Amino acid sequence: MICKSHPELFIEQLDYDKDASLTWFEPLAGQPWAMILRSAASDHPDNRFDILVADPLATLETHGETTRIKFSNGDEKISTLDPFHLVEKIQHDLLPSLKPVNDVPFIGGAVGFFPTTLDAVLKKLPQQQRMI
Repeated sequence: MICKSHPELFIEQLDYDKDASLTWFEPLAGQPWAMILRSAASDHPDNRFDILVADPLATLETHGETTRIKFSNGDEKISTLDPFHLVEKIQHDLLPSLKPVNDVPFIGGAVGFFPTTLDAVLKKLPQQQRMI
C-alpha cells in the first residue's frame, strides 16, 4: 500500500527527450502545489529522472513556531513540534515502508523548501539532528 487513497504502485517507463517532462507537467501545472524538479546535467549518467508532483496527500506550512498541517481529505492540524520531525512523521504515517524497486531511486517522499526563517527551529535541535 502506498497510502490509504492510493493502495497500489504502478510504474510505467516513458520515452524521454530533453523537454518531455515539461510536456507531461503542463496538464498538472494548475493543480495545488504542482512542482517540477528537472535533472540538471543532461550528459551525466545519473540524469535519468525528472520529478513531477501535484495535489499532495498533505502539506505543512510553518510560520514562526506553528505548523499548519493540511491533509488531502480536508483534515487540518496545528502543531508546535519541530517541522522537520513533522515531515518525517507525516511521511511515515502516509507512506508505509516499501521494498525498493529496481532502477527507481525512491518511492514517495516530501518535496518543498525550508526557508532561512526556520533557523530558529534548527538552533533548538540537538547538534546531531541539525545535519540536514
